[in-house]
Amino acid sequence: MAYCRRLFFLIFICLFTGSFSQKDTDISFRHVGADDGINSLKITCISQDADGLIWIGTQEGLVKYYGNASKIYLSQAYDSSSLSDDFVLDIFSDSKGRLWVGTRNGLNLYNKERDNFIIFRNHKEDSGSLGNNLVRCIYETSRGVIYVGHYDGFAQVLIDEKNPARTKFINHHFVKPSSNNENKNNVQSICEDADGFIWFGTWRKGIYRYDPLHNSIRDYSVYKKIETRTYQILKDSGNKIWFAGYHGEGLYLYDKRGDSLRNIKIAENVAGNTVYDFVEAENNVLWIATD
Repeated sequence: MAYCRRLFFLIFICLFTGSFSQKDTDISFRHVGADDGINSLKITCISQDADGLIWIGTQEGLVKYYGNASKIYLSQAYDSSSLSDDFVLDIFSDSKGRLWVGTRNGLNLYNKERDNFIIFRNHKEDSGSLGNNLVRCIYETSRGVIYVGHYDGFAQVLIDEKNPARTKFINHHFVKPSSNNENKNNVQSICEDADGFIWFGTWRKGIYRYDPLHNSIRDYSVYKKIETRTYQILKDSGNKIWFAGYHGEGLYLYDKRGDSLRNIKIAENVAGNTVYDFVEAENNVLWIATD
């Protein structure tokens, strides 16, 4: 996956019956860049914390943007409380105001009082450590449980409220790790459905659903011969679950009644059916970013 943001052709489809109405709105933009303290134009992710501050992840560090000033956080080889790696992949602010930062070399929990980070990495001798250091996505369920998607599966975060540095992880794999299964556990996206199941989109092994109640995983890989890649998962306002398909696969919609996935093509050519992202707007309209 290319981490640099690029422009895509936008198309939309209606999720339910109804007309699309556009409101007259004046929209203006202000460019935020080097003059505002943004050290890199290679931006990978953006998030807002509980205090309203904007955090910007780049391939060359993490930026805290105040609106009129900014601060850059970089990995320092001799500072164990600095950012674990300069290549930031995801930023997430949870329901308790904690800020999590996923990088190519570890998971970071921001310490607001000390303005530094608690770093979590994999330690082979510790089964309760993070399963893999490449953290692609972070997600919180409706029950406040935090999951981390990484290069080798996913992990449930067992937060130690009194001493966050002692936080542990319960790691899960879709495919038993081996040299032949490189990338097949690589989680790209996470989403909870209305029934409390957790869905995972992977880079080369399709779609999986985790049942937290029974601690079981079901394989919903669409093709057995093609390594399906799923960038994004979306739960719409009608509690339908959508999946973005790569390599010309279009969209997939979960059919709860049939407990299966329905493939939806949105263009006649392969490029038009390569979906990178989507979002639901007003009036049940789904906007889709394609190649």
